[in-house]
Amino acid sequence: MRTLSRLAFLLAGWSLAAGSAAVTAQDDAGPGHEIYDRIGTAKAPTNKTEQERASEAHQARTFEVACEAGNRDACSDLGEAYELGAGKPQNRPVAAILYAEGCEMNHAASCYRLGRVTRIAKHDGVEVDAAAFSRKACDLGSHDGCAAYAYALDKGDGVPEDRELAHTILRRTCDEGGREACRVLAAEILRRDEPGAETASAIGWLERGCREGRIEDCNGLISFRRDINPSPGQLSYSELLHLACMARDAFNCAKLGDLALLGRDIPQDREYANQLHDLACEYATDSLEPSYCAMAQDLRSEAAWNAQCEAGDMHACAKAGAFHNFYGAPLYDAGKAQRLLERACNGGASEACAAAAQIALDDTNSPQPERALALFERGCAAGQEQACERLAHELDSGARLAQDKPRAYALYSDLCAGGYSVACKFLEVRAQIDPDTPLAIADARYIPPLDPNDPDARLAYLPEDERQEIADSCASSTVEFRGEVYSDEVCKSGYYVRNGYELEPGAAPWQALLWRPAGNLSQAQRVACGGTVIRTGWVLTAAHCLLEERGGRYFKIKYSNPETDHTIRLGVHNPRRNEGVIYPIRGIHMHPLFNIRNNYVFDIALIQYDHSNGRKLGTETQSIGILKPDPMPATGSNRRTISNDMPAYTYGWGWTEATNSSSTAALRGAKLKLKSEAACTQITRFEGNFLNSALCATGSEGQQACYGDSGGPLVYYGSPGSGPIVIGVVSAGKDCGIAGDASRYTRVAAARDWIDAVMSGRRR
Repeated sequence: MRTLSRLAFLLAGWSLAAGSAAVTAQDDAGPGHEIYDRIGTAKAPTNKTEQERASEAHQARTFEVACEAGNRDACSDLGEAYELGAGKPQNRPVAAILYAEGCEMNHAASCYRLGRVTRIAKHDGVEVDAAAFSRKACDLGSHDGCAAYAYALDKGDGVPEDRELAHTILRRTCDEGGREACRVLAAEILRRDEPGAETASAIGWLERGCREGRIEDCNGLISFRRDINPSPGQLSYSELLHLACMARDAFNCAKLGDLALLGRDIPQDREYANQLHDLACEYATDSLEPSYCAMAQDLRSEAAWNAQCEAGDMHACAKAGAFHNFYGAPLYDAGKAQRLLERACNGGASEACAAAAQIALDDTNSPQPERALALFERGCAAGQEQACERLAHELDSGARLAQDKPRAYALYSDLCAGGYSVACKFLEVRAQIDPDTPLAIADARYIPPLDPNDPDARLAYLPEDERQEIADSCASSTVEFRGEVYSDEVCKSGYYVRNGYELEPGAAPWQALLWRPAGNLSQAQRVACGGTVIRTGWVLTAAHCLLEERGGRYFKIKYSNPETDHTIRLGVHNPRRNEGVIYPIRGIHMHPLFNIRNNYVFDIALIQYDHSNGRKLGTETQSIGILKPDPMPATGSNRRTISNDMPAYTYGWGWTEATNSSSTAALRGAKLKLKSEAACTQITRFEGNFLNSALCATGSEGQQACYGDSGGPLVYYGSPGSGPIVIGVVSAGKDCGIAGDASRYTRVAAARDWIDAVMSGRRR
């Protein structure tokens, strides 16, 4: 058992405020160990130079030596090195221990920093009263502590809201020289926009901080100074931008560069503007660097593009036109952009056609729809997906081009089938409200869901830039400190969910629900089976789902009356709520070789539903789309080989326990491992015409389909970029996997000829 940290003892002497928190960073939180949200602390930047890293490491080691010698300031600074990841691994538990020791000994800076780091922490399941540490820091004379405590009072963050007291503390602290308090107070004064001595004082506070390189103070004045001319002796708007830029703020470097480019507030100077945009690129953080660097590069390339365009290079014309068509950029010029882009489009540079057409439509003074239509069609005919998509959008809306929904839908369908994800997304969303919409095929956007046992498995399916973004989004550390090990994970906002296996709404748009009639059943009891939409109007499911047992005999389900019989629900995440679209069933078709008394051989069926007669349940509907059946055969030289541990996924609303359970309130999934064909045959004992007609799979921890999951898909995601396919249908298992035996799935490839024949009308 771990010993209690010093922070735990300190926390015991302070009040704790109960409340909720987001997903936490640590999994092991024994008594006395604090848990920190994955987000809420700035993640240490990854774009530091080797020289910066070496300098920070040297500084942290200096703090460490001095701390071991008893220097309380050095211990607090060492804690900050851990908190911010400056020369030490970013690890907030270790930082908090160092801060807590200092705070216990009335070290003001340590108390302030302890309040800062514990604002997003919980102790023994209860949120830490971080405001108490800020208050103590303030009482000990910390100006930053007073500013933090005033913030908590103003927002009611962990303490009762008291804005009057917050203002009083800020005023007193600012008068004593507290820069952060002055900045907050100045922002409050300037928001009131009341001329007078108080406003002049606020401007003075911020100007002093800006001259000293405090970017927050510069930014506090920049928006204000843009609209108000400075008094004599005060900094101008361009001077504020310059000071902020010199403090390595990329945004303000770029804004000052724009002024130099246009000759506003400062003399026009193209080379100076280029230098400022280069600085913006250099100073940009990881996430912002591409846009700033692209602008810097484009500014330097514009002259060459213009010269090449004049010489007849239509692709250079397209680049120059796109540069001037960037709204909000300093050299934005719609007229010049259209001339360049239209010349490029007509000259064979089809990448310019969509933008040229859009400008022709967007001209509010003289819109030119016929001209735009011709440009869209020229680009689309040349294979430019953006031109086809924009043309489809305009034909669909009818706002500026003559409405033609059938042509628009045909364009979207062709784009989706070709892998253009924007078109697929449009069809998925439109299908929620328009029954005439052709359903989209699930494409490469759909990648394996997060798996609690292997959270990084899905990274291989993402484009390289997204893989790198996710790889850089979280920083994990495990630090041994004074004989104990402390783990922490800090993530950028939006990248903190790593565990759990409830699917995100819309993650499986192909998932269908066979819905029992109401009768005396609860919503949870009405979940009959799952299914997979494999074509507009067609759901693939298990044959046994279409049978009901009464008195030892089996009868086909009733479906002729949608008010009293079985129906199909699509676009559902939580079946217990009124969400999704409900469709009447037109027909059911069981595989001719299926026999429920014969070991569930060919347990596969098709349900034809009336796609044009859907009825929305409530206001919420998730995406609806198609999952392609496995295109490869089950036999022959070109068959899909099934190997041991080949990954596959299954989804459903079925029971989570083998007994006394019920369907779930959200669509869930499980990652499974397939058995080889030979190993599966040992389980099924199928032979002859039935050989290899089933797939066998189980999860590493017993995950399997259970009651209510029957008929749902077994999904194979293949190689990255290929998109998912359905390779199996949930058929039969043993005790929902608690015995460790593999469950059986009817192999789609083995029934593919029958599936195609039924949907084409050649067989019933």
